[in-house]
Formats: sequence, structure tokens, C-alpha cells
Amino acid sequence: MKNLPNIIKQFSPRSFLILLTTGIIMVSLLLTVNSRKARAAVTVSLWSTYEIILTSQTNYTNAYKNEVDLKATFTGPGGISKTISGFWEGGATFKIRFTPTIQGDWSYRTSSTKDASLNGRTDIITVIAPTSGNHGFVRRDTANSYSFKWDDGTRYFMWGQTYYEIIRNAMANGGTNTAWKTAIDNTKSYGINKVRMLLYPWPGLSSDNPYPDSQPFIGSSTIPDHDTLNLTHWQKLDEIIKYLESKEMVADIILFADAPRVFGSQIQDERYLKYALARFSAYHNVIWCVTNEWNYTNKSQSYWDGIGSIVSDNDPWLIEGSDRRALSIHQQTREDFQFFGSSWPTHAIIQYGVRNGKGYTNGDQWGNYGITASSNHTYNIPVVNDEYGYIGDVNGNIMVTSSAQQRRIMWGIATGGGYGSTGDIRTNNGKPIFTADWKDAIDSIGANYYADIKRFLDLWTTKGISYWKMSGENTIVKSGNRVYVLSNPGQEYIIYAAAGGSFSLSLSSGSYNVTRFSPRASCGSSSDPCETSLGTVSGGSTNISFSMPDSNDWVIYIKKSVTTKQIILNWLSEIFDINGDGKVNSLDFASP
Repeated sequence: MKNLPNIIKQFSPRSFLILLTTGIIMVSLLLTVNSRKARAAVTVSLWSTYEIILTSQTNYTNAYKNEVDLKATFTGPGGISKTISGFWEGGATFKIRFTPTIQGDWSYRTSSTKDASLNGRTDIITVIAPTSGNHGFVRRDTANSYSFKWDDGTRYFMWGQTYYEIIRNAMANGGTNTAWKTAIDNTKSYGINKVRMLLYPWPGLSSDNPYPDSQPFIGSSTIPDHDTLNLTHWQKLDEIIKYLESKEMVADIILFADAPRVFGSQIQDERYLKYALARFSAYHNVIWCVTNEWNYTNKSQSYWDGIGSIVSDNDPWLIEGSDRRALSIHQQTREDFQFFGSSWPTHAIIQYGVRNGKGYTNGDQWGNYGITASSNHTYNIPVVNDEYGYIGDVNGNIMVTSSAQQRRIMWGIATGGGYGSTGDIRTNNGKPIFTADWKDAIDSIGANYYADIKRFLDLWTTKGISYWKMSGENTIVKSGNRVYVLSNPGQEYIIYAAAGGSFSLSLSSGSYNVTRFSPRASCGSSSDPCETSLGTVSGGSTNISFSMPDSNDWVIYIKKSVTTKQIILNWLSEIFDINGDGKVNSLDFASP
């Protein structure tokens, strides 16, 4: 360093200034790069929930009641921005949950108007490719308006299980009970991909559900304190949702219920709702049902419109492009959805089963009618019959006491273009729809209800049926008894002959391959083959006649014959349909 003055003298003032400036810039850039690498060391998979835990300088007794706010603004690739609400987790702890929908670097900054110690927290996360099995959020597919899909385009054939009070099961034995996990595991093994569950359970009868009561607030069973959270209840719901996610299943969260204890003042109800949204909306496997049976809540339709709008306005992941996250409301038994005039529901939920009021005794009749009723198909949104008839349900001479009856309900729904949810109402130390305890379901002749559900779901999802492009079209049935059709005219048809026998159809012109399926899980014998090719038929001016082997129910799959040339053209179309609208046009080659 002694020679430094002599070294400096070798440079002109201008040269030395340039050298010094260059050195400063290089050091600054190096520090910036190193700092960025250090800050972006956190990596998150696409559509996975990233949780930020913040500790306040104040140890709060009730930050929920005092509405201590917390938000974080996330900025991602291309300037995309999302503002996410955080939530209080007790004491001095607050959390923010964020699920990225685009890969790349995201930065965030926190803010609070009531707690300065929560302000100004910043960081950078790098979002990488999604983990296996994570397809994003479930949304209504605007391009195929009667269907659902995941964010990555994977189709979602919604079929649910009903475990209303699964939280009470999970909270039992000091929160160590695991029977609910067994129920989910078994449900998953039969292909069912959704669980309907109450965030706020009913007080309940011990005969229906012997598990101890649990609710989101502390206080008595009938008069809870709507200002004070029962955080253990909320934390256990987190665990249930995460367990469902690990099974690639959807948590259909019913936010309110038809019981007086669920409701406080308007302010309390909205605070509860916004807390639930802040806590659960980041989970990509969550969908929303505003309430169960709104007609029996003593709240008006306009009240529920307001609640639905709050969910729509406060869920940061509600909209991705033109597709909206699944959100609806459950109603009393009737086939016509009562909120078609509202802008916030993405799909219609109906309850239409053994109490259908039309005198339908055959499940295929009420199943199909509930979906295809003209009032439901006018609005081009999916229709889901979430209570189509529980296993063991009886109403006079209308009942679901055989697997054959349940099977007919499901096929009636699906050939109408709809979706549904099952459940078990038979008493066995409580009813499974409430307890979330698994119970094998074998009818009086040894048929397995759940095995038939799996057979049903496998046929719809593994045989190449493009059900999302199809809709109910019973008008093409020209003769036959209890025959139902789902069709994409001129391309693909699914026919369900609920009573077998003979029937005829009017098909669009063209040559079609025909396959017959048995809908029974027990298929495989010579008299009940699982799958049989029936050759080809030609559509056009003449009706096509079919004869089933017997009076059992059968499924016919008709698909347009495809030439080698068309196979090549379809392959090229899939390659060059860049924007995914099902067409190859100038939009596929427009500048991004």
C-alpha cells in the first residue's frame, strides 16, 4: 500500500476517475447479483402454497376481534400483481399464504394499517415447475361451458363423497383420531375425487354423530362467542385440506350451514368469511360452497348474494384468464338452481333425489331430469347434483337400497352432462355422511356400491370419451324405454339404456364405431361381458336400432370412424393449436 500514491500518479486525473467509477460499478453489480441469489434462495413449486410467518412486536389477546389487518403485495413475471390478505394465528403470530400461478421470480412486501411491526417485510421467491400430481386450481372451463378443468388443462370429472362433519372426527381424542384418514383413503381408492365438508358443523344429534362437538369459535354449543376463534378447529381443518391434497382430492368447503348457532351479526359473519378466505383460499385443491341448504338458514336470497359476492371479490385466485374457480351455493330439494340470475356462481348445485316430488321411482329418471331440466341448461354452466340419493336413503317407495339403483342415478346424471356426490346415510354408530367413518357398502345381493362408482368413473375417464365437449341430447332417441344420450353431434355419443331392451337413435351422417360396456363392477362373465365391439354403423336419414342382451342397464359408446388422413390432421391440429381454443387460426401465431 506504500506505493499506492506512486501508482495513482501514473494515471491522468481523467483515466483515474474512469477506472475508479468502473470499479465501483463492478463491485455494486457483484453485490447486487450475490444479494439477489441469496434472497431468491427460496424456491416454490408452481401451484404450491408458500407460507410466510410473521411475528409481531405485540402479543395479542384477540387480534381477530380487533381486526388487526395484514396484507402482502406479490409482484411476479411481466408485472403481474396479487394482493393477499394474511390472518392471525394466535398471540404474536400472523401468516400469509401465497400460491403462485406463474413460474419465475416473485417479490413481496407486507403492510398493516394497525401494526407497524408487520410493515415492510420483503423477500423474493423463485417459482419452479409443479410437483407431480399438482394441476393447479379447479375452474369452470369457459371453452366447454358444462365442464371443469384444472389450471394446466387436465380435465376434472367432479364426483364427490359427503363427510359433512369430518372436522368432528379429526378433533376427537384430543385431535389424534385417524379414522377420518381411513375414510379418505378408501374414498380415493374408488376414484372419488372430492369431499364435501362443513367448515362450521351443526350441533348435531349424538345418534347421527357421536363424536364431540367442534366449532370455529369458543363458547357453548348453542351460543358461541363469534368474536373469539377456536384456533385448534381451524388448524385441524388445515390438516384435513392438506391430507386431501396429498391424495390429489378436492376439499369442497361449505362455509356456512343451516343452523342458528352458525350466524352472528352481519359484521361478525363477514369477518368470519374473510378470515376463512385468508386462511384457506391459497390451497389449490379448495373449492367453495357458500352454504348448505340456504333456504333453511332464515337468511334471504339477497343476503346470500352478498356473501357470494364477498367470496368472489376477496378470493385472489378466483379468476385465471377467463376461467373462474369453482364457487356455488347449495339449496333445498328442487331441480332448478335458484341463483342463475347472480353473477358470482360458476356452477349450479342442486339437490334432487328420493324426495324429487315428481314421483320418479327410478334413479335414472330423477338423475337425468335434474340435470337436463330446461332451466338448468339455459345458462351454460356445469350442474352438480350434490345430493342425488345417499346410500340407504328411503322416502316411501322411493329408495336407494341397492347398488343398481345408485348406479342408475349416476348414469342418468352423467348422460345429462352433469356431476354429483354420493354419501352413506345408514346408521352404524352414527351416519357416515356426518361421522366421516368409513363403512363398506354391500347391498342385499352382494353388489358393492363403491365398486360400481369406480367402474362408472373409470369408464368416463379412461376410455377416451371427450365428455367435456358433449351435452344431453335425449331428442335423438326415437324409440325405447328410459334411454338417455350425451352427445357431440356427428362425433361422439354415450347412450345409457337403463332398462336394457331395444331402442333406436337418429345419428348425424357418417360412419361410427360402436362399443357396448357393462356398467357393473361385477362384469366379466359370458352373460355380462365388460366390453364388446359391435362393429360400425352409418348415420343419416335412417334411424339406427340397437338391442341389448337383457333388461339390465347397458352403455353404448358411439364414436365417429377416423381415417388415417384425419388422424394425421388431428395430430397436426393439436401441435399448432397454441392458444388451446380447439382451432388452428391466426390467433395461434399472434405475438405474445
